[in-house]
Amino acid sequence: MKTLKTLLIFIITAGSISVSAQTATKPTQPEYPGGLPAIEAFLTQQLMYPEQAHKQGIEGRVVVGFMINEQGRVVSPKIVKSIHPALDSEAVRVVQLMPRWKPGMKDKKPIVAPVVLPIVFELTGKAAK
Repeated sequence: MKTLKTLLIFIITAGSISVSAQTATKPTQPEYPGGLPAIEAFLTQQLMYPEQAHKQGIEGRVVVGFMINEQGRVVSPKIVKSIHPALDSEAVRVVQLMPRWKPGMKDKKPIVAPVVLPIVFELTGKAAK
């Protein structure tokens, strides 16, 4: 039987740095509670392989970009790299379910910061060709 295997490849975060003020500090990036192991566990628990993609044997990596706001909430998720509409929708659905993150900080204040999260959809248990 085919089953879902998720693999978190990497997380990319980006922020801006202000050099105009002498007291400005380098911003810190948002952090998922529990770090990478917790993201992997969350994705494994929450992702459901869409039936249409499963039946068609569609696999691949969907990349979702989103912002973490000052309160640590995921906002404005968008597909950065698509492989199939059903897989794209599932990736966005799961990202929207994420608990609050620790927001990025700059000068000891929370900031809005972007995150890019690749999610791999892979069918396991395929018959050998």
